[in-house]
Amino acid sequence: MLRNLKRNKDKGFSLVELVVTIAIVVILITMIVPNVVGYIERAAKMSAMNTLRVMVNGMEVSIVERSVGQGVMYTNKTYTSEYYDGGKTLPCGFLTNWMLKKAQNDRTYDVNADNYADFLIAKDILETVSSQRGVRNPPLKFTNANRPLGASCKTYCTNSTDGAIFAYAPSGGVYFAQLCVKGRWLVTYEHGIYTVEKVTNSTKFVGTEKLNGS
Repeated sequence: MLRNLKRNKDKGFSLVELVVTIAIVVILITMIVPNVVGYIERAAKMSAMNTLRVMVNGMEVSIVERSVGQGVMYTNKTYTSEYYDGGKTLPCGFLTNWMLKKAQNDRTYDVNADNYADFLIAKDILETVSSQRGVRNPPLKFTNANRPLGASCKTYCTNSTDGAIFAYAPSGGVYFAQLCVKGRWLVTYEHGIYTVEKVTNSTKFVGTEKLNGS
């Protein structure tokens, strides 16, 4: 009898037991994986929104400080929105990857009296982001284009770079801002409201119907 018990013990799992075990593992995976993926997606979405929120706040503080005797605010562009008098066009300034990347690399080539204030504001924004715990410093893509208006988010950004555009008021407020995070999330700020959308092949940065200027 002991010999028979030992022989049965040495046989290990039967085929039925193995199939049942695999089935249980598969069921658990199908239950857990969607929840984990959903959590990761929500975390990435909130991280993208938080980064733009910090950048907007840093920019508004910087504009107020820099506008007091530290450079001319160059507001020769325009911003149009239904939030203001049903589509009123307002003067504004632009800040995009072109200047943010220069500030990130501390490169003053092509920085002159007209845009030096923007350079200082860009540095302030990035310093504000760096000082915030848990907020990633955006790996901005350098581009010779002064603005990504109307550009495809998938083309303008990559899996490792971000794209950004800000329209600011001479008074110090930010009218409009967009941050595309690694070609995956497009965060938009306008009139105090933040929205996030997942980037598809047809997703573009805001076009000239809202922001315009040379």
